[in-house]
Amino acid sequence: MTYNPQWAVTFSAPGSREEDIAADLRERGDLAGAEAAVRKALESLARKGGAGIAGYLPLLDSLALTLMVAGRLAEAVGTLEEALAVSEQALGESHKDTLTRASNLGLACSSLGERERAVERLRKVRDLQTRLLGPGDRETLSAEGNLAVAMSKDVPVAETVAAFERILAGMERVMPEDSVQVRMARHNVDEARKLLSLM
Repeated sequence: MTYNPQWAVTFSAPGSREEDIAADLRERGDLAGAEAAVRKALESLARKGGAGIAGYLPLLDSLALTLMVAGRLAEAVGTLEEALAVSEQALGESHKDTLTRASNLGLACSSLGERERAVERLRKVRDLQTRLLGPGDRETLSAEGNLAVAMSKDVPVAETVAAFERILAGMERVMPEDSVQVRMARHNVDEARKLLSLM
């Protein structure tokens, strides 16, 4: 199903019944059931002539997540590309949801081994976040962290350690110490330091 820009842009309450069902099935490990629920909802939207981006984009996001969890990264990348294209068209490239989708696409490309593409996408997200929110904002720091992870295999380990330490210091200034982002940044620093100590 392809997004039709003629569809009315409607902004209903987030989280459709199908999304909730898919999330529940994913949590229970029933990835085939989650995928089927999302695809059924997408087909239903197509039969009804669409329900605007408020219904379509979250379903694409849910499908991409299900495919990623199932290890079907190439399919997830295709779904993320579609979601990003629609999001850029409907919401603009600097909308927070569009930036999240762009970041997710970059991370998926990195997981797929498409490092150059991942770095290009994640650098663009980081640059937009920096311009829109400033260098010390939590979203900018998260984007910086995602970019550093994607680049970590392509730069000397000492540079990776320094980048991760800088990101961690920034995150610790603006985020709770026990937040997922700070814990992940701390983990990245620890792992990079271990690697450096082995050299």
